[in-house]
Amino acid sequence: MTQALNPWPNWRQHRNIPKKQTLAILGDMLELGPDSEVHHRQVGRTVAELGITRLYLFGPLSRNTRAGALEGGMAEKSVFHGTKQEISDQIPTYARPGDWILVKGSRGMAMETIIDQCKSAIPDTHRQLEKD
Repeated sequence: MTQALNPWPNWRQHRNIPKKQTLAILGDMLELGPDSEVHHRQVGRTVAELGITRLYLFGPLSRNTRAGALEGGMAEKSVFHGTKQEISDQIPTYARPGDWILVKGSRGMAMETIIDQCKSAIPDTHRQLEKD
């Protein structure tokens, strides 16, 4: 998870991309074993350290991610934990053209359903998919 998050700020900086919001939609990491809570908490701290604008969380283990983000200094109003549908309903309220949205979680969390729901909710004129 941190491997997906870490290059984010640097990628924008190296390509002279104007600062936009960064939204992370993260699901549980199911394959971490007995240290799962610690790893989820560390992901939350990483999100806060990187200055991600808004954090959306799905799954029971993500309460630890939330705790880590708050410990790391992220404002409580910038962290949302809910169902996939609740997250999808909130994204159009905050996402603007040019914003970056990362969707990541274990395969078992079926995060592609959030992508599909967000694609339906965000007008085509606001979306641009980039593959790098």
